[in-house]
This record gives sequence, C-alpha cells and structure tokens, in this order.
Amino acid sequence: MAFVVSKIQNKADIIYLPETTSTNDVAAKLGKESAPHLTTVIADKQTAGRGRLGRLWYTFPECALAFSIIIRQETTILPLLVSVAIHKALAAFTPTGSLAIKWPNDIIAGTKKVAGVLIESYIANPQNTKRFYIVGIGINVNQPSEPLPPEINATTLETIASKKLEREAILQEILIELDKNLDHCLQKGDGAVLDYYQAHCMTLGCNVTWLDGEKPIVGKAISLTEEGNLLLETDQGLVTCSTGDIIPQQEVY
Repeated sequence: MAFVVSKIQNKADIIYLPETTSTNDVAAKLGKESAPHLTTVIADKQTAGRGRLGRLWYTFPECALAFSIIIRQETTILPLLVSVAIHKALAAFTPTGSLAIKWPNDIIAGTKKVAGVLIESYIANPQNTKRFYIVGIGINVNQPSEPLPPEINATTLETIASKKLEREAILQEILIELDKNLDHCLQKGDGAVLDYYQAHCMTLGCNVTWLDGEKPIVGKAISLTEEGNLLLETDQGLVTCSTGDIIPQQEVY
C-alpha cells in the first residue's frame, strides 16, 4: 500500500518504494544526483536494511516504517537533533513518559527498542566536495503477525499505545519535527535541542559500559558536550564518548 504523504510542508518529495535493498542506498544515489534537502525515500520492505555499527535492521511489511532523508544542512549535533525530532513526534501517539532516548539516537520503551537511526555522510563527486547526510530511520509501529524475534530486544508503538497507529501520520509528524528542529538550530542555535535531549535521555545519570574498541570502559554518564558527545566519569577520570555503543549496566544481553 503506497503512502499518501507525498510532500513535507510543500518542500521536498517523498518517494515510496514497495521493496528495495536499503532506503539509505537509494537516498544516497538521489543525493549524488542533486535531489533537494529533505527528500525522503520510504519502503515497505528492505532486503538489506542496516543499523548502527553494522547491525541488521528488520523491517516488517505494512507494520513498520523504514525511511531515509537527505539532509543538506550542516550541524554538529545531527544525531541528537534527529533523536529529538523522533521522540517529540512519537510522544504525540504514546502515553506520556513511555519513551526515552538512549544515547546517541535510539528510542526506547523500558529496555526495549522502538526506533533506531543510522546517519551516513557523502559527497556528490570529487569535483563537488560539499557533504550531505542520509538519515535512515526505522520504527516498529504496529505488531506484525509473527512475534518480534527475541534477539532484537524490541517492542512496537502499538504495544505501548494499546492500539494500532497510522504509519503515514507518524511519518508526517517526524518530518515536520525534523524540519522545525533544523530551522531552529540554524536560526537560534543548538541550545533548545540539547536541553530537550538531556531532559529525555535515559543514559544520563546511569552507570554504563562503553564499547568502542577492544577494552570496555565502565563509568557514569554525567553530561553531554556541545557537540553531543557523552561524558563518562570513570575511575581514570573523564572520558569522552563520540562513537561506539553504550550499554546501561542494568541491561542484560
């Protein structure tokens, strides 16, 4: 079933594909062909969807949202900005306080994942080195007929809201919030986005394990830098996390 949302606030096109390998790959190709800012590619089924750190991303046809957005605006906090847009949008469809952000850009209900983000950077060609970004977003909206695989530790918005939700409405709300956040940062700076993120980030204040390289580092997540990096207080002093994975110590994998 094709999506009825065709444009976001009369700006960029939304391109619907019944099936593709990865919406990020399609969006990257369009980006190199000069597709405009906020052009969005959405698919009902991905055969090679991927998440952060090389993980697979499962897309359940007609139940989930899998889409990628071309971003042609520079911002140092893009992962956080995207997380805030998704959290704000999904909060309109779920009970108050049921969702939180896990650094850097997962949306979590309790300990289960609802949405994830993969951001990739590109240049059009060697002659045009101005970067653009592909923001890939996957959201578990409605419960598929088969149970979610236990190994992905995920839940759905339907489970949280106790009712089925319209994917088109969620898509539109996310794109509107993303556009608003980008414009706000451009006009007034990053302060409001960072404040919202910190107020809804489950990672801050928790004892966590940082996985980035061969040796895990254990510490307490105490704050964010202006660039959106996570600061850990460890026995060896402050450590800045810019990449990798953060595992709250109460989670079991």
